[in-house]
Amino acid sequence: MLVALVDTLKQLRYQIAHLDDGTLNSEYPELASFIQEIGLTVTESKADLTFLYQFLYVYGRKSEATYSRFRNELERFYLWSWLIAEKSVFDLKREDIEAYVDFMVEPDKAWAATSVQWRYKDEQGIRRLNQNWRPFMLKESIASQQTLSSMFTALNVFYKFALLEEKTFANFVPVVKKNSPYLVVQSQIQIPDTLSDIQWEYVFGVTRDLCEHNPDLERNLFTLACLKGLYLRISELSERPQWSPVMSHFWQDNDGFWFLRIMGKGNKLRDVTLSDDFVEYLKRYRLYRGLPALPRVDESEPLVHKIRGQGGMT
Repeated sequence: MLVALVDTLKQLRYQIAHLDDGTLNSEYPELASFIQEIGLTVTESKADLTFLYQFLYVYGRKSEATYSRFRNELERFYLWSWLIAEKSVFDLKREDIEAYVDFMVEPDKAWAATSVQWRYKDEQGIRRLNQNWRPFMLKESIASQQTLSSMFTALNVFYKFALLEEKTFANFVPVVKKNSPYLVVQSQIQIPDTLSDIQWEYVFGVTRDLCEHNPDLERNLFTLACLKGLYLRISELSERPQWSPVMSHFWQDNDGFWFLRIMGKGNKLRDVTLSDDFVEYLKRYRLYRGLPALPRVDESEPLVHKIRGQGGMT
């Protein structure tokens, strides 16, 4: 039986704290039973899992997206190492990594689900495994270049961390990636697939016209202005555990120019300059929300409000 090794980011600390004290047996009975069974063939399995939890805590706690990406890639790698190679992940050699890449390209159908499935669910204080969960998604074609690239990146970062922690003394991932027959080397300049200025003006024009009949679409118009005019990501407009974008993050310098302070990738703060056109979109969005046309330094109103409920967009 395939068992999910890692729960949500919220549950990770619990799994770290209780992997070795027996408490895991009562809260994660399927996982505890699976680890005990795997230990008969891979004696280092519990130590492997402990290190995986440590790695995910260090690299994944910055954001849910980073955590999920590393968790998904490494969980399936661990399961393959234990169930198919029957080795600790730190005993794998170059040829083993190559075999795993072959498996990634065409996984066993028993390892794939037809839809996204949750891992564990609370049931009277017990985290019950979803029997329909699988480490892969069933697909009709070969693994995409993006899928393979994500896999190589996750494994490389993992083994680099293991080297620093003196858990292993070899990282075969770079050489396997370099010689992989599945990766296509980009030999020409890729033209970005973007809208032209005329197309963008059409999008804004249609949205402005719709706002005349449905004022609630001012939120959509303002979000479009942030994405196009300020080149922001959706995550930079959204509330996160470390950051809540609010209207006071707009600020004006002594020369009258407006800026927006945002937190981007790697929790780095930066100031984005606002154009005169964007300021007009800001004014109309604020007036729609019943706020003064321009922000004050002490405003705690969310940058983009939720459609339902209080607070900012998530």
